[in-house]
Amino acid sequence: MKINNNLEILTTDYRTFPKKWFGEILNKSIDNKIIDKNFSLKTHINLRTFSKENINLKTMDELGLFLNKLVNGDFGKIYRAKGIVKIDGYWGKFNLVYKNFEMEPITDAKGTKIVIIGNNLDIENLKNI
Repeated sequence: MKINNNLEILTTDYRTFPKKWFGEILNKSIDNKIIDKNFSLKTHINLRTFSKENINLKTMDELGLFLNKLVNGDFGKIYRAKGIVKIDGYWGKFNLVYKNFEMEPITDAKGTKIVIIGNNLDIENLKNI
């Protein structure tokens, strides 16, 4: 098990956070590197969030294909995505930041779920996952 020593736990209501905070978090990769030095939240007016429970991904191939579609922009420009899935009877979670993703096993979960943040999200096609 790896421990993230850089983790910051915030207990404040996110709706009170300044726009600059959201811009900084959306413009960093998994390894905390700046993605786009010219990034501006003002240019991301169509930023949306999508979430769904009871995901229909049953195999590693389906999960891999889905993550590649997210990275390739098939559902819009994705800045962050995370989810919990159950594949072949095993639980796992994934995190995607811009064009990088990581997956790891977990011991148990209450159900499958995905959350996606991006621009111009294709909500109708995401609903079919």
